[in-house]
Amino acid sequence: DLKQEEEEEEEEAHAAREKKSAKSSAGNGSGNGGGNEGASSFAARARAALLLTWPLVGTKLVGAVVNSAVGAVRPLVLKNTFNLGEAELGLVMSSIFFGTAVVSLGLGALTRLVGSERAVVSSALAGIAAVFWAQAAVFGGGFSLANNPGAAAVGGAGGSSLPLSADGLAGKRLYVGLAMAAALFQFPLATTLTSLSTSRVPSDAKGTLVGLEHTCFALAGMVGPGLGVALLQHPSFSLGGIAAGAAAVFTGLFLFWKQDGGGEATTTTGAATDDKCKAS
Repeated sequence: DLKQEEEEEEEEAHAAREKKSAKSSAGNGSGNGGGNEGASSFAARARAALLLTWPLVGTKLVGAVVNSAVGAVRPLVLKNTFNLGEAELGLVMSSIFFGTAVVSLGLGALTRLVGSERAVVSSALAGIAAVFWAQAAVFGGGFSLANNPGAAAVGGAGGSSLPLSADGLAGKRLYVGLAMAAALFQFPLATTLTSLSTSRVPSDAKGTLVGLEHTCFALAGMVGPGLGVALLQHPSFSLGGIAAGAAAVFTGLFLFWKQDGGGEATTTTGAATDDKCKAS
């Protein structure tokens, strides 16, 4: 009898171990399935969001790369070419951010003034392009540092037709003023593009879209500065050439928006997309 009881207890313990193992396997399978389902759901939301907002996200990505490149060049030019000290350089950068803060407070009024958010985007793109074209004209072939041989050249080959030098205030003020003007257009552009893009996607895809946009900004921050500095150091480029390249890019974006309206004509309805995302 004692032996029989021991055998029964051993069988019960074995059955309990098998039951526990089965539950553990089922839990792992469910967890893996949930992870695959979550990854599939994210991919579906990302794809649906990009189908609706690719003109907006693309505009932000291209513009961010160019702005990052120009932004990396700016302190080098101010310090090495226009001989600004650390305190002056800090004051210039702080002034640029102060200007963007002021513009942000009036962005609602600005939108009402121009009529729509898409009009804000078009106007900002045109403004940035105009500023860079002006910078290219001023600091291109017509700008040299013949009066200051110790400074790094920012203009192209040939003589200067403008009475500017790195030691004078005219060149510094022009460059800083144009940099501040460009920044005043850049903030409304980025903010309005985000507002438009998030309004085109269903609620369950907004977080996914914002994450994708932040990824785009991170990529621009990785690529842009190296590109800008490389172009500045290349013998075939000058400060005016970099500005002309940036102006050409923003002019192209402006023409795209004037023609396509930011992809408005090809955008499906939000309700249909919402249903697609829920079905996925």
